[in-house]
Formats: sequence, C-alpha cells, structure tokens
Amino acid sequence: MDGVGYTMTLVKREDESIRVHSDKMKRGQGFADFLLDFETVTLPGLFDEMGEPMTTGVLVPSSRSVQTNGNLLTRLQQTFLEHLEKLGGVHVSRSELMAACKIDKDHQSGFSHAALALIDKGYITEMKQGKQKFYSLVRNHAE
Repeated sequence: MDGVGYTMTLVKREDESIRVHSDKMKRGQGFADFLLDFETVTLPGLFDEMGEPMTTGVLVPSSRSVQTNGNLLTRLQQTFLEHLEKLGGVHVSRSELMAACKIDKDHQSGFSHAALALIDKGYITEMKQGKQKFYSLVRNHAE
C-alpha cells in the first residue's frame, strides 16, 4: 500500500516517566526521543460506588527532557531526596516520606519507581522491617 507509514516506535518506562523512541522509519527521519509523565485526572460528574469522584490516568508531555546522563535526577527524585534530608536522612519510613512529598495513593507507583532509581544510582538505601520500608541517604555519594 502506497502512502502507509512504516515505523517502529518503542515505548519504555524510565523512572517515573515513559520514554518514546523512534526505532525504525521506512521513509524520512525518525523523531527525537521524548518523555511522557502519568497524570491523574478527575472525571467530571462521575462517581464510584462509594460516592468518590472517579479518576483516570493520562499521559502528558514531561517537564524534563531526555538526557543521556543516567545520573541526572527527575523532579520527583529531587523532591524525594530533599524531604529525606529534611526528615533526618536516616531510617525514614516510606509512609512518612510519602506524606512529606505529598504523594497520594494514585501516585504510589511513581514514588516506588523514583525510590528504585535512587537506589540504583547509589543515592539511598532501603531497609525492610516486616511490611514497613525505611530509607536512608548514602552520605558519601559522589555527585
């Protein structure tokens, strides 16, 4: 079929964002990588069985750009570290840190991805006691 665009686009989770990458194009140039963030929106006039407003997730353009430096921090990762420092930086509970960062139940997965990325980058450690998680700053982290 003539006029059909042959393209392969890869979509991949990157920290708390989604990276969209133009992998292959039959005609023309591929587009530059870009990031999308999850955002929760309330559906006007719709309520669940408990009378709470219904919400859904949408993807919106990210406020950060695609970087090749893996040590750059996202806005959520920076907020995570700032509040962890303010709360003493040692043995801070997940629930206390989520409250300080103003993370609601709809955004817990983004918080979890930010925590995992910070652990992978060597900024924090995580300790589990029963079902509770605690975070501590790595004080000698090389920036």
